[in-house]
Amino acid sequence: MTAPTLDDVQTWPATIPLAHACAVLGFSRSWGYELVARRAFPCRVLTVSHRHRVITASLVRLLSEWETPGPEPPEPDATAAMTGRTLAKGNDCEHRNSGQRRSA
Repeated sequence: MTAPTLDDVQTWPATIPLAHACAVLGFSRSWGYELVARRAFPCRVLTVSHRHRVITASLVRLLSEWETPGPEPPEPDATAAMTGRTLAKGNDCEHRNSGQRRSA
């Protein structure tokens, strides 16, 4: 079975089961339930008697935003210049004793 397209989703009813929305968004149903529990699901969700329904219009809006090309992200050097921060090269963390040597 192929994943539904935006045109398919636009013909769906006003609300759909959470599992259908997860299939469209490309993640598992269990991760969808986890996101709902965290209140971090990317679409509006109605919960009635422990049943979660996703508002189709919210899903369509999200998919439409994903399909619309946005501005290109800035280059890393430009980001550093804008924020005044430089990006670390190599290992991101340093050990406490990185500059110290142990005597044998």
